[in-house]
Formats: sequence, structure tokens, C-alpha cells
Amino acid sequence: LLSPEFLGLPEKGFIGMHPTLLPQGRGRAPIPWAIILGLKETGVTLFYADSGADTGDILAQARVPIHDDDTASTLGARTDEVAAQLLCDNLLRLANGTAPRVHQSNAEASEWPRRRPEDGVIDWGRDAAALYNWVRALTHPYPGAFTQVGDQRLYVWSAKRSCAPLTGAPGEVMSVDADGALIATIRGLLRATSVQWEGGAETSPLAAGLKAGMRLGARA
Repeated sequence: LLSPEFLGLPEKGFIGMHPTLLPQGRGRAPIPWAIILGLKETGVTLFYADSGADTGDILAQARVPIHDDDTASTLGARTDEVAAQLLCDNLLRLANGTAPRVHQSNAEASEWPRRRPEDGVIDWGRDAAALYNWVRALTHPYPGAFTQVGDQRLYVWSAKRSCAPLTGAPGEVMSVDADGALIATIRGLLRATSVQWEGGAETSPLAAGLKAGMRLGARA
């Protein structure tokens, strides 16, 4: 948040960017939340910053699709490109004083809460589709989705959904090969393709030593 003294310095206003269609999705971590929630699109909003969090009048907006294979990194790059184009499109109107100002409706607003690194724990009691979104939303440059294996923390940096006809207890490793590790969820299988033991290097599940029968999410 910016102080009133700082906000008052630019003569024509202080322009902020938020990668949602405000007033929806105010707050922190808008890129991860959009993927976690399984949205098919998000957006970019340029707004006149005020003393609130993403509450200022809207200058311009554009919709941005979310692809099924997007990660936090690829979606963030796409919204950045759209934001830059929106700013270029509106520079002249900002300069000559004809840029629009559309008031945000607080009644229509929603807020997405802050995320901390410890919030990335994987709940294997959720279904494979939700956990696929979870992993790709929290991967680099964010702190990552992780699970506990005994007294060790295992990060899952990338994953795919699988149609393999295997079943097991949530968190059970069903098989491991060069294509990754098939892990059971409450409904469906998730194929982890890149993992990392805490303090180690990112690698494949096979190289990390994952084996069929291991239970992820279990503490020693």
C-alpha cells in the first residue's frame, strides 16, 4: 500500500496494475488463485491507485484466457504482456486528460487471501484435477506445492493428469517409471513429473527414489 503523500506526487495519478478483472480477485497472489480455482479466464486491470488495496477507479481492462497447461509463470507472462499493451494504448489519453475513470463497485468485489509458503501442502484427499491445478499454480517462481514423506518434505514442481486404471489410497505411489510417479488421490491419479527433496536438487521421481507403495502425506 502507498502512502497518501506518495500517491499525491504524480499530477495525473498513480497507475497500478492487477492481473484480474477488478473488482473481482482483489488482494495478493492473483495468478496462483486464478489457477487454483480452476478459472478458464482471468484478466488485467489498470487502475488509479488509491489508499486501498486494488480499490481505485479503473482505467482499462482486458480479458486473458487461462490454458489447461498454464503454470503461474506462463500465465504471469501473458498478463504482463497484456498489461504493457493496455498501458501503451492509453498513454496518449492519460497525457491529454481524456483517459476514462470507472468507479469500482465494492458490492461486487471479491478478495483472494494472501498465500504463504507453508500454504502449499498437498491434500491427497482432493481429486486429481484439483491437485493438478494446485501444483501448476504454485510452481516456480512461487514456493511450490509439497507433501510430507516421513520426516522429509517433498516438493512436486510439475505434474500431469492420468487416465491409468489404477486405484489406491490417497497419497499412495502406484508406480514409478521414466514418465513420472503415478499417485492416487481421492478421485483419479496424478502423475508427478518433477520433484525435489527439501535441501536437494529438482529431479525426476525415479531419480529421487520414489517407489511403488510409498505413502505421501504421511509423517514418521
